[in-house]
Amino acid sequence: VEGSVLRPLGEVDYVSGNSGAVGKPSRLLGVSVRVTKEYDEWSECKDRKRQWVDVDTARTLLGSRPELLEMLQRATS
Repeated sequence: VEGSVLRPLGEVDYVSGNSGAVGKPSRLLGVSVRVTKEYDEWSECKDRKRQWVDVDTARTLLGSRPELLEMLQRATS
């Protein structure tokens, strides 16, 4: 996507990796963005999917990630 960064939402340190793979230390920097353009393809489109949801659905999807729920709360307050 393209757009304007509205404000920072915080950062989260975690170990990347899935399905039991050995991961590496990573940092997620969250930002609130006003999207002005959406692309059908992007550099990670084969590895990640984009899903636009309302805030209540986002809360449900992030239920097991309290640190991401905190970012969502900052974005909506």
